[in-house]
Parts: sequence; C-alpha cells; structure tokens
Amino acid sequence: MLDTLGVHLIYGEKFIWEECVYMRRANGSGNIYKMKGGKWRNPWRVRVTVGWELNQETGRCKQNLKTIGYYPTRAEAEAALVAG
Repeated sequence: MLDTLGVHLIYGEKFIWEECVYMRRANGSGNIYKMKGGKWRNPWRVRVTVGWELNQETGRCKQNLKTIGYYPTRAEAEAALVAG
C-alpha cells in the first residue's frame, strides 16, 4: 500500500515510480522482458516478430519470434533492440 506521496505504508520506504514503470513499445518493434528464476547472468531477453503462421485447422495465427539475445541490464537490451 502506498500513500499519496509514494511512501510505502508498511515498510516506510520511499517508492519511486520511475524505477518500476516502463513505456509500451510500438507495434512490431519487438519485446524485452526479464526471465524468471533469478539465477541468470543475463536475465533480460530481447525478441522480435519475424512473421505469422496460419493454422489451417483452427483458423488462428501464431506469431513467429526470433531471439536477438540475452543481456545483463534493461538498458543494454533496449540498445540491442534499437540496433538490431
């Protein structure tokens, strides 16, 4: 729980919104997310869409994704996505 000033009511620590909230990326520009588990040397994964595949039986599309790489920080992952 947070009060109106952004101070955590239970722990009494200052909560900074900018550290947790990221802006959405544009459609088709790829995605960046942190891998689960916590024991990764490079936990940030970068993927881009390379195409779509139509399933003839169900009539649904499946997204084909290509992994660009894994990075230690989100900033490095964003730089790789922009460059790649």
